[in-house]
Amino acid sequence: MMVKRSRGLLAGLAIALASSTAAYAADGQAFAERLKTLLEPQGVVLTYAGVENSGDDVVIKGAKVATDKEALDLGDLTFETVAGTAEQGFTAARLDLQDVDKTENENRLSIKGMEIEGLQLAGTAQASDPAMPTSVKFDRAGLDSMTIQQNGKDVVTLGTTEMTSTGEGAGGISGTFNVSEFMVDTTADPESEGSKTMAAIGYPQVRGSIDGTGAWTPADGKLTLDPLKIVWQDAGELDFAYTITGYTPAFIQQLSQLQAQMAANPEASDSTGMAVLGLISQLYLNNARLSFTDNSLTDKLLEYYAQRNGQTRDELVTNLKASLPPILNYLQNQAFQERVQAAVDAYLDNPENMTITIAPQTPVPATQVMGAAMGAPQTLPQVLNLEVTSNQ
Repeated sequence: MMVKRSRGLLAGLAIALASSTAAYAADGQAFAERLKTLLEPQGVVLTYAGVENSGDDVVIKGAKVATDKEALDLGDLTFETVAGTAEQGFTAARLDLQDVDKTENENRLSIKGMEIEGLQLAGTAQASDPAMPTSVKFDRAGLDSMTIQQNGKDVVTLGTTEMTSTGEGAGGISGTFNVSEFMVDTTADPESEGSKTMAAIGYPQVRGSIDGTGAWTPADGKLTLDPLKIVWQDAGELDFAYTITGYTPAFIQQLSQLQAQMAANPEASDSTGMAVLGLISQLYLNNARLSFTDNSLTDKLLEYYAQRNGQTRDELVTNLKASLPPILNYLQNQAFQERVQAAVDAYLDNPENMTITIAPQTPVPATQVMGAAMGAPQTLPQVLNLEVTSNQ
């Protein structure tokens, strides 16, 4: 008797546990609909044939994504360890996407090893506008390789590519972006002038890598890129950084609404222009930097254009130096003109590096920069605290 009762209790407990697991598993349909809702303001339309729950996982069957220019069949998407509700938001531990191999006419696209880790979808109770950068977050996203071919020839390739994102205080986010290697075949259209020029300079293929670090804080709308670094093999390194403020949730929401209005009524150019100016007035430029470190690109360009013009390199350099003053006269700022001339002269004589920096004492409204450029260009060096330096 005791044995039978024990078996009955164990069976009942097993049923209860199974029922409990099913009850607390995330609603797959609600998860899919929430994902669809949050992707749409980003310009991505998600469609699917159905949704299934498999334990803690959610499988979106026959998924397809489309933008205004491209559509992609993703097949079945399995989101691992999904938890949450539409109201409070969802999390998914991992998503491995099927490899893409798409051919259209003579073009072929191949993407391998796509994955997302730590996916987070904002809930409706968080009063988060779908257009917010924080409405869809992930800890890491990446792919192993991407290849674009034309007529069986690789024209663009990417190596291991990875993006990371980390939540910061007060709802902010920071992240990194890395492309381990890339290649662009400039001879894809061998008859074009651009292809011929790149080959003559010495770059039938452009190879390199990309690294970037950024952050955003919603309270003051501070958006920082510091830096974006593009390394071009046997050419040079481009380094770009900036900080702006005013890119707040309210700004993003207004921008999203304006984009929707423009799409619905593209003919209303006058009202749209005023609205754009109103948005721009909310943005402030804190600082910016653009620098280039040469690794033979400048020498190759000078040699190529000197030969093309029937000149020596020294003659071309002399002409380039002489052509700068008429351009700089537009700024009507003699002191700034002399500093720029000295920096450019030094670089052309010995190409090492050149840097343009903007570092105003206080953030400058974007509309003030635009107004100065159009109405009082001579004030720009002072307004922006603009400097050009070389070989430092």
